[in-house]
Amino acid sequence: IADREVELVNLRASAFGKSPGLPWPERAAATTDPTPVGVRLVTHRSIDGPSEWPIYRFESLGVGSTIQGPAIVEYPGSTLVVPPGWEARYDSLMNAVLSK
Repeated sequence: IADREVELVNLRASAFGKSPGLPWPERAAATTDPTPVGVRLVTHRSIDGPSEWPIYRFESLGVGSTIQGPAIVEYPGSTLVVPPGWEARYDSLMNAVLSK
């Protein structure tokens, strides 16, 4: 109907072709051990009662940073819990690789 307004609510598009190969953001290697910015009282099933856990900020970490649990890493939109007995090590793409 030519004389009616149309409201577009959802649109899906697909494109095919070669990707220009966007660069991945690089992060510098850690030059010092990570330093906690504070502590937080945490209750965790592996520990009897509340205990103080160190808090780290993701922005202050570098490639190769290692954090021993128990610890909490605060990201701009989320939180990583490193349980007691675990270790978080940041790889070249700043992925946290946890191991026990």
